[in-house]
Amino acid sequence: MKSKNILFLECSTLYRRSKFSSAPVMDRIVEVTSCCVDYNWIKTSREMFEKIKREARTRKQGIVYISCHGSPGVIYLGLETVSLKKLAMRLKKALKGFDIFFSSCETLRLSSREIYFFLKKTDADSVCGYKNEFEIPDSLYDEVKLLTHLLKE
Repeated sequence: MKSKNILFLECSTLYRRSKFSSAPVMDRIVEVTSCCVDYNWIKTSREMFEKIKREARTRKQGIVYISCHGSPGVIYLGLETVSLKKLAMRLKKALKGFDIFFSSCETLRLSSREIYFFLKKTDADSVCGYKNEFEIPDSLYDEVKLLTHLLKE
């Protein structure tokens, strides 16, 4: 079985990088697992959709790690707000073999039905993320632990 790789998509609001980055998480993951991480700084939802679809066509499995600001049921990419429902509809059945990780505050503060809808529409193997606000430095250990586990599956 081929090893999983990580498509790392990072974005901050207002088209500038945040003073905090999830890059240290990926540095640690590479150190621990020797996996390949494809880092991408994205500014628009169009860029995000293109990169995810290309990854799904190129590889048959992996992790899509999306690091950005969020609120319940949405992520913020530059000046855009993208709902998980829109994301699911645009990526319909494209993510079989992939785990999706939202490193964004509150994005998964949704009902079980809404999360199931996302999984069913995208055909993703799993979706992970936060239901509450969090601080990046405090979350690093947990994210490394979870991503390491997903890479071994």
